[in-house]
Amino acid sequence: MAPFVHFVTIKIIGLSPKVTQTDAVSLFHRGATMDFDHVKQCAIFIHNSKLPVLCASARDDKLVEKAISDEICQVLQPVVKIEYKKGGHDIQKTRAEELAQSITAWTKSFVMDEAQPDDAKDSCKMSEIAA
Repeated sequence: MAPFVHFVTIKIIGLSPKVTQTDAVSLFHRGATMDFDHVKQCAIFIHNSKLPVLCASARDDKLVEKAISDEICQVLQPVVKIEYKKGGHDIQKTRAEELAQSITAWTKSFVMDEAQPDDAKDSCKMSEIAA
C-alpha cells in the first residue's frame, strides 16, 4: 500500500519526489485522522486569549484547502493575514524571506504596543497584508 500512497502523493497531489514512502503514508494518516473540531476549539482558545496572531497561507496549498485556512483565520481574527497566490504547503521555504520580514514587522508591532501608553496603542496595529 505504501508504494501506491507514495505514487498518489508525488504524481497526483504533486509534492516533491523527495518525499519518502514513510512520509507519504504519515501525511495521509495525519490528514485522515485530523480532528478539525479540536483545531477549531484551539483557534477559539487562542482568539479568546487575546494573543496577537499572524496567519499566512498560499492559495495553491494542496494539503490545506483555502476554505479551511479561511475558516481558521475567521476564528483567530489575525492582526496580520498574508495570503500568497503561490507557494504551496511549504511557504516557510518558498516564501521564507518575505515571511521573515512580515513576522519581524508583526513582532515589532505588538512588542512596541506593549511598551506604549494606552492612548498611543491604536497607531501601532498592523492591518491585513495582501501579497
